[in-house]
Amino acid sequence: MFLVAGLGGLLMLGQSCRQESTAASSAAQAPAAEDVDPNRPVMRIPDGAITGDFNGDKQQEFIWLETTNTHDEDIGDTSSCYMKCSNTSIAPVKVESCIGGNPVNLGDLNNDGADELGLLPDWWTSCWRSYFVYTFRLNKWKLAVKPINTHCIQWDQNLPVIEKDSSHAGYAIVHYSELTDTDIVVKSMSVPVEK
Repeated sequence: MFLVAGLGGLLMLGQSCRQESTAASSAAQAPAAEDVDPNRPVMRIPDGAITGDFNGDKQQEFIWLETTNTHDEDIGDTSSCYMKCSNTSIAPVKVESCIGGNPVNLGDLNNDGADELGLLPDWWTSCWRSYFVYTFRLNKWKLAVKPINTHCIQWDQNLPVIEKDSSHAGYAIVHYSELTDTDIVVKSMSVPVEK
């Protein structure tokens, strides 16, 4: 496995990826052009890709977001995003009503040995958005907790949306936004995380 650094991201040669200490050290170990098999699959790892062990195999994967923004006058917006993985055995996550966002490695919230993945999808309008937390089990992505209601007021307060509940194994503290009669408030509760 080789990573080759360049403008606009990394190139990954091969089927899976082990992150070395830095992209620069990986680039320093890159093969000479004549040593690269042209029949080997090559995957471009975009800048901003996150790393983590999302399938619990003790190897680092890269995850990034790709958008398919389209607008059709007859049916409206059909924008969706895909969170894609450098490990081709991990299927992409399709996120509806999404024009962008930044995947987040949330760490191992449910103590199963794999990192969970978070995303606040960008959208055209509204400060109200759902935050999604995914876990990869039995070769597919599933929601680790119910989508979390958030409002931009919550994001302005720099509160984490979800964090491991250190007092209850397999639980996480979610911070969510709620509309009261007079205001928008941020509340917290402990919830079980799917395994």
